[in-house]
Amino acid sequence: MADKPRWRVAITGRKGNKVGRSRARLARWQGELWTCRASFRTVATEGHDAGNILSLRSLVMAFAGIALAICVVLLGDVPGRAASAPLSISIVGNHFVDGAGRTIRLLGVNHTSSEYGCVDGFGYDDGHFNDGDAAAIASWGANAVRIPLNEDCWLGINGQPNSSEGANPPLTSHGYQQEIESYVADLNAHGIYGILDLHWTAPGSQVALEQQPMPDQDHSPAFWSSVASTFKNKPAVVFDLFNEPYDPTDPRSGEDQNPNDKISWNCWETGTTNGPAGGSPCSTAAYDENNAKTTTYQVAGLQTLLNAVRSAGATQPVLAGGLDFANDLGEDDSGQEWMDHAPNDPLNREAASFHNYMGEGCDSAICWKDTISPIAAHVPGVTGEFDEDNFDEPT
Repeated sequence: MADKPRWRVAITGRKGNKVGRSRARLARWQGELWTCRASFRTVATEGHDAGNILSLRSLVMAFAGIALAICVVLLGDVPGRAASAPLSISIVGNHFVDGAGRTIRLLGVNHTSSEYGCVDGFGYDDGHFNDGDAAAIASWGANAVRIPLNEDCWLGINGQPNSSEGANPPLTSHGYQQEIESYVADLNAHGIYGILDLHWTAPGSQVALEQQPMPDQDHSPAFWSSVASTFKNKPAVVFDLFNEPYDPTDPRSGEDQNPNDKISWNCWETGTTNGPAGGSPCSTAAYDENNAKTTTYQVAGLQTLLNAVRSAGATQPVLAGGLDFANDLGEDDSGQEWMDHAPNDPLNREAASFHNYMGEGCDSAICWKDTISPIAAHVPGVTGEFDEDNFDEPT
């Protein structure tokens, strides 16, 4: 497999009037070197303790501290060494816990490339999904790595993975699955939890080259049935149901003027207009990597994906990200939208996923206190991605 740069700096944007969300191919490899000018992605979890998230008054400093830690290749004091007992993660109340029932705070990184390498045809990933990589991450004090997955490559559909850039031996879906399994095993061996994230999807015969508004009914439930079956006996993983849901008709997220493409919280939850009460199936627009509409497709609600995970016999925690690219968990009603519509997990092992980017609606300490804190009183919260791009400006 081609030896692509070890870490691709996440060039992250948004549709519409934000930075183009179409992977910015021309800029993709501009971030080959570690540089704090770019948008690094990290993982952190918020627990609720005495009414605070991350002792909420210090949340801003916590974000800044983690970002700084990445720049100096140090993520804090959470041990990354393998524990003597088998590594496992679950949820009790509003906290993640290990096999001994001790509270866990996840701190770590996103290791990108497994969402695009297989469709670009150069490899399953950047060539560093291995034990050496896991050991390096553990040495930083990290205890979690978020792994973005490609629906087509995992399922072996729509001609993916392909070997168009000379991958040798040729890429296969079986090989892709083995690569992810092996990397998760390497991470777990170093005391690191793997967060498996459904990152790129596409309906029908469209190749998954892009972040879509919602999971598709065509393939996403089958994806989670397969992933959950594969990892159901691996207790040190977490399932992130869908990277960044969004409503393309919401001006915060897109520029779609067709009201038929709207994604409501009911659609987000069940894929139907009336939520648990049913109603007609929700549909929305799919996009290509140039942000052009391609087709309309039936969405799969996050409840459908959670059901697929549990029906496969997997009992690990699941993450559910809100709308507006997982930045809106109910910012106008103190988190009530997320709490009212979060998928019903019979095992009560569900956490809220939050992505925090400058310029989004919930990018302030006030919003975190008003929106995230009430949710964290009930379930754990995971900040799966965040970006601070003015940290080097004078204060």
